[in-house]
Amino acid sequence: MPSRLEPKLALGAVVLGAALLAAGAALGAERSLVLEVVMNGRATGRVGEFTDRDGVLYAKPSELRELGFVAPQDVAAGGEPIPLSALPNVRAQVNEARQTLVVVASDSALQPTELAGRASAALAPLSRPDYGAVLNYDVVGTLARARVTGGALLDGRGFGPHGLLQSTGFVNFAPGAREKRLVRLETTYTNTQSDKLRRWRVGDVVSGTLPWTRAVRLGGVQVASDFGLRPDLITYLLPQISSTAAVPSTVSVVVNGVRQLSESVQPGPFTVRTLPVVTGAGEVSVAVVDVLGRETLINLPFYASTALLARGLSSYSVEAGAVRQNFGQAGDRYSGWAANGSARYGLTDGLTLEGHGEATAGLALLGGGVTSLIGTLGVVNVAMAGSVGGKPGAMVWSSFQRVSRRASFSVSGGFSTTSYQDIASEKGSPAPKSTLDANLGYRIGALGNIGAAYSRRTSRAAKSGRGQPDESVAADQRVELVTASYSVNVGRASLYATGFKDFRGTRAFGLSLGVSFPLGASSSASVEASREGGRSALSANAAKPAVRAGDYGYRLRASGSADTQLLAEGELLSRWGRVSAGVDHSAGQVAGRAGVSGALVLAGGGLFASDRIFDSFAVVSTGDIAGVPVLYENRLFGTTDARGKLLVPSLLSYQNNRLSLDATRLPADIEVGRTFVLVRPADRSGVMVDFGVRRVAAALLTLHDRTDQPLPLGSVVKVEGAQAEPVGYDGEAYVTGLKPKNRVNVVLQDGTTCSLVFDYAPVKGDIPLIGPLVCQ
Repeated sequence: MPSRLEPKLALGAVVLGAALLAAGAALGAERSLVLEVVMNGRATGRVGEFTDRDGVLYAKPSELRELGFVAPQDVAAGGEPIPLSALPNVRAQVNEARQTLVVVASDSALQPTELAGRASAALAPLSRPDYGAVLNYDVVGTLARARVTGGALLDGRGFGPHGLLQSTGFVNFAPGAREKRLVRLETTYTNTQSDKLRRWRVGDVVSGTLPWTRAVRLGGVQVASDFGLRPDLITYLLPQISSTAAVPSTVSVVVNGVRQLSESVQPGPFTVRTLPVVTGAGEVSVAVVDVLGRETLINLPFYASTALLARGLSSYSVEAGAVRQNFGQAGDRYSGWAANGSARYGLTDGLTLEGHGEATAGLALLGGGVTSLIGTLGVVNVAMAGSVGGKPGAMVWSSFQRVSRRASFSVSGGFSTTSYQDIASEKGSPAPKSTLDANLGYRIGALGNIGAAYSRRTSRAAKSGRGQPDESVAADQRVELVTASYSVNVGRASLYATGFKDFRGTRAFGLSLGVSFPLGASSSASVEASREGGRSALSANAAKPAVRAGDYGYRLRASGSADTQLLAEGELLSRWGRVSAGVDHSAGQVAGRAGVSGALVLAGGGLFASDRIFDSFAVVSTGDIAGVPVLYENRLFGTTDARGKLLVPSLLSYQNNRLSLDATRLPADIEVGRTFVLVRPADRSGVMVDFGVRRVAAALLTLHDRTDQPLPLGSVVKVEGAQAEPVGYDGEAYVTGLKPKNRVNVVLQDGTTCSLVFDYAPVKGDIPLIGPLVCQ
């Protein structure tokens, strides 16, 4: 017979088995852990989320990167959690008692600490252009020998959110026999895609070029990249410093002898990525000083150049249309068709590829080049191009440039075969047979600066008619010129000497010696002696420019040689434009000149007059409040007019421009919505800036209860039609939105309420005090 214990034993076995299975399942389950990371014996203060799978620790690659680990691409592909044991040179152990992850890792397994350096301020969002128009004008008239001559240079543009339409031209007051009274120069519509660093142009365009190509004017369409749309974008490689600190240390970075940053770093690798924008040859020094005062010095020579593009960066310009000839002249016309394209691509940080192509009727051209960094020596550019049009032709060109703190040197030269042609040569401007240019500059410290340049150019005969050589133009005409200069500062004065020699003639040389010195904060004078072409001259000059509204300027000149010349000019700059006048006595003749220049602006709901506007502007609005002080870059620019508006005509396009109000000089009854704003306008356009300034109907009430005691602090006052305001000390409350007759409801601290009615009469420029008023 079975024992009575058997059922109990069977039941116990079942329970025990279930417990063991549950324990096994628990051991096999995932555990989520939140752990503080201790790196190489140092608490990092970073907390990460990990997963424990059967004793193996996992984490997402994004989590590991935030904690400072380097997650290899082959291991971290896909974004799924990866085991920490898969990270090379990393050992990790969990301390569950302290809830920490103790890590021992080499420098190669850790992301370096990035030191900020002198990072530029972040760009504000691009301001949306408002609709408007600008007309720049520069009118000059001259009276000499009882005859009036002169003209007006006009630049008109209309702009809005969808682009810019601009047209320029010249009006001749007294045209000659073969001159036009009205000459149109350029008319172009431009649409800018700032997020793609791209511009579209339709109308009159100038083709993009490379150092070894020539530009032509077209009437057509152009699409081109423009890095100027992002002033904060550095298109070339800057020096980057990387090192390691074994213990807590202070890192100091010196660029070309100037300290740029000094920051504390924790043990581990670090890098300095944001160094100042420096071009040419230089040296970066990094001093690492640990807690014991031991110093480690690292020197890194570098060479940076704008002729190179950073890895993966590209620029381009593509255009097509009719070729424009005799620009601005009587025979100005569009003829034939042409297409042109240029592109650059940063293959590596030190190697940029270049490509260029042209095509027109009967001609095709294709060329390529490379720009390469030669260590820390400089930059070399080599290019070749070939053309097919009749006979095949070829061109080769190369250059070298080095710029350093004390010296700069560049040399470039090219040669083309007789049959080499491009679009410009097809339209009457032949490609030069050979060119050679060299420049040298050297700074001798306190002894001054010297410079020299050499240029030689051999041209071919121009073509006329249908591409045939023009025999009236000499073939293989050579221009060879050398120039030299020297300058040195002596106290406040500057001594200078310049000279040139034209090798085409024995007497084709010139030499000048002079001294210039300041007369005041913005005025200067100079005296110069010169000799050129066998004639000597002595001249004296004094000048002062008019740089801001309300300023005046002048220019005085007296020179003596075979003929004596006397010149006196003056100008006055106001908020509405610039007026100038002058008298010139030369060769026994007296001539008078007068001019006016400025701009008319239609924007922001008004018409404004100002000095010429070459870039962007803003129309500041302060509601209907006049006389509000407006500051540009923290300097007083002007005050708003009777309409509450002010034109600020000198903004920098695509850069941060700070406009602000001086609220301390406003009356008490004026409320300002915002006191400053960062504006980043598009080029040659205008933006409307409204500071939300308004006059408020407000008063300071003194409120008492039925016992003539001030209402308690913290009571709430509600004027009908306005927002609720708290009651302050002595029963005073500042209320706005008042009308001639007002009803007020008050909620006391104990929840009870009372009310009152009072009359209000505004006091311009002040906040009236009303009361005491008894709340019933």
